This record gives sequence, C-alpha cells and structure tokens, in this order.
Amino acid sequence: GITVNAVAPTMTRTPLVEKAMENEGFRVQVKKILMGRLAEPEEIAGAIVYLASQAGSMVTGHTLVVDGGYTIV
Repeated sequence: GITVNAVAPTMTRTPLVEKAMENEGFRVQVKKILMGRLAEPEEIAGAIVYLASQAGSMVTGHTLVVDGGYTIV
C-alpha cells in the first residue's frame, strides 16, 4: 500500500550547518537540543528508512519529529 509521512529533523551536521556554527545565535539554538548535540545524517536517514520499510508499513499520515527533544522545551 501507499503511505504518506514526513520526517521533521532537527539541525543536522552538514557542511552548511558546520559553517553556521560560527554564528553565536545559531549555537544558542543548538544548545536548546536536549540531546546536547547536532543530529548526524545517519540518524535522520534511519527514521526515513524505518518509514519506508516493512516495519513502518502501518504508519501513515504522520510527521516523525526527529529533533533530539528540541520541541519539548
């Protein structure tokens, strides 16, 4: 069957984000991530793989927030 989902990631370690880390305001936002760090690309990819796999076949109409706790503070 067809499922429709979304992944809402937190700030993720990429070359662009590494450059942004030079900005104090950006670093302040990163400090708000309860896990205490940027996400690694593989962590975000894992959520996407789950939703695309048989294990996620009953998940539809959902936004999977992968933000290290950023949105609960």
